[in-house]
Parts: sequence; C-alpha cells; structure tokens
Amino acid sequence: LPASVPAPLRWIIERLLSKDPSERYDSTRDLYRELRQLRDRFSEASVSTVVTAAPAANRPRTRLPVFAVALLILAAAVATDVWIRWRSTQPTEDHPLTRLSVDLGPDATDNPLTSFATSPDGTRIAFQSRVPNGSPQISLLSLNQAKPVTLAGTDGGSGPFFSPDGQWLGFLASGKLMKISLQGGAPIFLAEVGGISGASWGPDGSIVGTMGSQTELNTQTGLSRVPDSGGTPQPLTRPVAGEGTHRWPQFLPGGEYVLFTAHTLLDDFDNASLEVVSVKTGKVKTVLRGGYFGRYLPSGHLIYLRDGILYGVRFDLGKLESRGPAKPLVN
Repeated sequence: LPASVPAPLRWIIERLLSKDPSERYDSTRDLYRELRQLRDRFSEASVSTVVTAAPAANRPRTRLPVFAVALLILAAAVATDVWIRWRSTQPTEDHPLTRLSVDLGPDATDNPLTSFATSPDGTRIAFQSRVPNGSPQISLLSLNQAKPVTLAGTDGGSGPFFSPDGQWLGFLASGKLMKISLQGGAPIFLAEVGGISGASWGPDGSIVGTMGSQTELNTQTGLSRVPDSGGTPQPLTRPVAGEGTHRWPQFLPGGEYVLFTAHTLLDDFDNASLEVVSVKTGKVKTVLRGGYFGRYLPSGHLIYLRDGILYGVRFDLGKLESRGPAKPLVN
C-alpha cells in the first residue's frame, strides 16, 4: 500500500485481506461502520485545517483519494458478499453430479458405531477393518489405488475423522482419543474420553465430539472440546430438559459453528433435531426438526437422514437457516 494511506485505513484493508477467516469482518455492515467512523475522523481533521486558515497550497491532498479507496473497498466487499450469496444458490456446473460406488473390501466392519470418514479433498476413505486373529484397526483407501492399507498402531481403533488439511487422522482406541500422521509415525495420545459418538476436527485446532464413558454416553451427554495438541475435554453443550444426547458434530466452514444432532432418546433418531452451537458463545440454535446425522456440503446444502432416506435442503450459512423444501436424494 502507498505510504500516504493512513494507518486506520491500512488496518481495515489488512483485515479484509487476512488469510484467517476469524480475523475478517463478520459482515459488510461491520465494515461500513468502521469506514464511516474513519470518514468522520478525517472530516473533523479537515474542518480543523480550515478553521486554522491553512493556505490552500498546503492543505492535504490525500483526503479524496483515501476516501475513494475506502469507497472502492466497501463497494468490492458488498459486491463480493452479494456474489457469494447468489453463487451459493446456483447449480454447480463446474462440478457436475458424480456417482461413486466404492467397495471397501471384505475386511471392512459393518458397524454403524464405527462409521467411516472421507478426507477433505475427497480422495481417501478411512474406516475400521477386521484383522485376522487380532483387534480391529483403521484402514485407509486411496481412490486411485486398488486396495486399502492398514495404519500401524491403530489396534482397536474406531470412529476415524480427518484433520482440516487431511494430513492427520483422529480415532478412538481403548477409551483414548488418538491422532496419527498420514505421513507416517506412531499414534499420539490426546485425551481420556471413554467413548465417542462422532467427532469433528476444527480449523481452530480443536476437536469436538460426544465424549464420555459408555455409561455416560447412554445418559444425558453433550458435546465436549479438546485441543488437537492434547488436554482435558471441556464441555461445549449441555442437553436441556427433555434431551438425551448431542452427537455426530461437524464444524461448519469458518470454524465458528458446529452442527450436531440433538435427541430425547438414544435410538429412533428420525424425530431428532439438527442444531448448531457457537464455539465462541455456546449459544445453540435449532436449524431443522425431524432428521439426524446432518452434514453441510460446499454446494450450500444440508443433508440428513430420516426414515432410511437421505434428504437434502438448501442452507443459508450466514443466517444458519434452511431454504425451501427438503428433497429425497437416496433411498
């Protein structure tokens, strides 16, 4: 930026260009508010200059260009915000529908509690597999390879989930939360958790999951949060009166909110609700009733299960609200 750009405006521009989403403006309204305050500050400075009868030749000439830059920044931010919202409602022509059927092999376990996970780039699948004369382990299948490979040191592992960059895999083994680098190396202990009913790894370096002993998981259990460097799990949500469990979390883009399933029972989840919680404030909002295992997709849709059918509905990520009717996708 030119040296003539005032420090306050420079800070605004740097915040707009920050690589960390948490450091950017939450909305164009916040940006407008700061630019307006900056405008008023410069207006006062200009009035002061006139009152002191400064010669015209000596008056600052950078005021108008600075405000022109500020207005351009505001216009660009508004246009970007409008474009993002519009683009999220359009069909993804650049990513046409692809149907993929993957055979994980005869050693893959058929247990809904262990589940499987797809890497963020969609090229690998992690799942629990049987090992002859041994405990189950975590296997990894790359879609460009014919056979999966078993990850050494993951004996008894279940419930795998990927880190945001896809370079690490988290899992549960013998009541311990573990992580292992997919570049090689031994698993690393993170926390004593007892059991897990779903976990998600956030961009802020934390892992959110339903953690607790098997007895606790069969009673009222909320979501807990633990650093990916290890530590003691801290409560994130607490079931309210009438709720029995919070489970199957997913960090939403930006890392500020976590989507999860809330239900009164520990089975028959067709009548469950999908909720979101702010990791900053702990405030919870219900976004959909009558479904479970919700997942947000980059296309701007929310998918979930009900009555053995996978449904999809458009989802406004900014307002955390569904848009329009849900449609059945897969029976």
